[in-house]
Formats: sequence, structure tokens, C-alpha cells
Amino acid sequence: MNKGGYLLLIIICVSCLAPVQGCGGGGGDSSVSPPSVDACSAVGLRIINGAACSAPSNSIVRLTLFAADGTVNLCSGSLISSDRVLTAAHCFLLAPVVAVDLDVGGERSSGTLVSVHPQARIDTSNLAVFNDVAIVQSAEAFSSPVLPILLSTSVEVNDPVLIYGFGLDENGDAGALRAGAMTISGVSENHLFARFSGEGANTCNGDSGGPALRFNQATDGTASSLSVVGVTSSGDPTTQCLDGDTTLFANVQNSEILDFILSVAPEAGVI
Repeated sequence: MNKGGYLLLIIICVSCLAPVQGCGGGGGDSSVSPPSVDACSAVGLRIINGAACSAPSNSIVRLTLFAADGTVNLCSGSLISSDRVLTAAHCFLLAPVVAVDLDVGGERSSGTLVSVHPQARIDTSNLAVFNDVAIVQSAEAFSSPVLPILLSTSVEVNDPVLIYGFGLDENGDAGALRAGAMTISGVSENHLFARFSGEGANTCNGDSGGPALRFNQATDGTASSLSVVGVTSSGDPTTQCLDGDTTLFANVQNSEILDFILSVAPEAGVI
């Protein structure tokens, strides 16, 4: 099941953040538990009732995709430079896209160039998309803050991550930016995994391209700024995003994925 693309973007927040605390244990020295902070304010947003975000300025991008057959679809993304948006490749693999509109906290522009990872592929037998990243270039630069990519420390099992996306929530409503927290349950070369146990937050149909963010560790050992570690990709269609579902994020620390991102968006920050 693709978690975005052409099924509307969503993040299910059953009891999302109020605020984020104890969202996961540690995975060694590289793991940092988030401080008492809500996910929305962490990227320049305000949180409403622990789930919905209202944002005059932020780093999370809403992508409206216009397909050749006349349908209009949504994906999420993150601003990694002033005019480059990181999102999911499969948003552009499922049907021909003829135009893309970008919205960052109410600041709008159009996409002028879409670069899809050349080795992106959908593996239906394993319910996974490999190299599931794409970069959309904006016609105009955005003034919103950009998100760096984390490379200095590896992502470990039990690391907490914050997730973001537009679209349907647990009530079936769409259109609002929502945020939540998950805990990494597995790490492979191409993917990060986060299992949903029925409590807290989960991604679901339509959230493709939204970022998984992790707090970086400052030199004094405390958690500091957020950076991108994953891109929301797929999940198990049999669970309908409920208890037992596992979200797969494209692992941006994978060398093939990272090299692609930096070749298309050389201005992107890496920390």
C-alpha cells in the first residue's frame, strides 16, 4: 500500500502529541529522546489539541499533483533548500503527472522540474517501494526555513521520530497539516520501519513524501534541532492503517538515496 500518491495524504493521530515525551527509548549513543516539545512547534508550527497544526510558516510542503487523466491528487514533502522539495518517487510513478503546485505554510509556487530517483521501483510482492525519493524544483524560492538531512549519526531501533502530512485523519477528514510521533522498530539499507500498536500516531494512505524527523544530539548531549532521516513510503494494506500496521520510510542515509538527493539539490544541508 502506498501511503500517499493518489489516495490523499494522511496521518492518523489517535492520541498524537500532548506534548511529545517518552516516544521511544535509546538506540545507543546516536539515539536522542526528544525533549518536552510538540511536533508542530518543532518545525515552526503551533499544535492544536495534540495533533492538528496551524502554520503561517513551516518546512512541510503540500504538493497538489495534476494527472494527465484529469484527476487531482496530493502528496507531502519537506523543504530541503529554498527551491527544492523532497518527496516520494511513487507519487510520480503511479500515473503521468503534468503539473505540480507547491504550498509551504500558505506560500505558493509551481513545480518546474521533477527528478525521480532513477532506480525507484515498486515491489508489490514485498509491499515496498525502493529508492522512493523524488525532488521537485520550485519556480520561485520559498522564505520558509529548510530542513537538513541527518548523516552524522545513524538511525537506530527505538529512536523516536516525528512525522508530518496532509490529508485524512482518524475521522476521515482531509486538508489539515497534522503531526505525530513514532518509534523506529527496524532499520535496513533502504528503509526505516515503524510499527503502529494502535496508540499514538501512524501514517496512512496519502501521506507519501512526508518527512520522518529526528532530533540531533548537541555537543552537550542534549537534543537540539530536527533533521530528515526518512521519507514516508508504504505500509500494510491489510491493516487499513490500524493496529499492526508498519510504516516504511525511505532511508535517506542510504548512499544511493543520499547521493541522488545531493546531486539534484546540492544546496541541501547535511549535518
